[in-house]
Amino acid sequence: MAEDFDDRLRRHEEMIEGLTRVFMRQSEINEHIVGFIDEQRAMNERMDRFMVRMDGYMQRQEAINASVASTLERVETLLERLPRGGENGRREA
Repeated sequence: MAEDFDDRLRRHEEMIEGLTRVFMRQSEINEHIVGFIDEQRAMNERMDRFMVRMDGYMQRQEAINASVASTLERVETLLERLPRGGENGRREA
């Protein structure tokens, strides 16, 4: 009976040692995961700042496009008002 108790005690100690190793390994993994999360947060912050800048660029580009479209319309209007020429741009008599 003492042998059974000693055997059970030894198995419990082995289980506790095994669980301790698992716990320690899991702690290491968790530390790595926390590091990855911190890196991801930093990356997200950089992306947020980048997207704000891109929004500004897009707004400026839209204003430029509107200005170019307006200028093109004016040029087309002026071209329509010019007298038509013959071949090679010569005026017909």
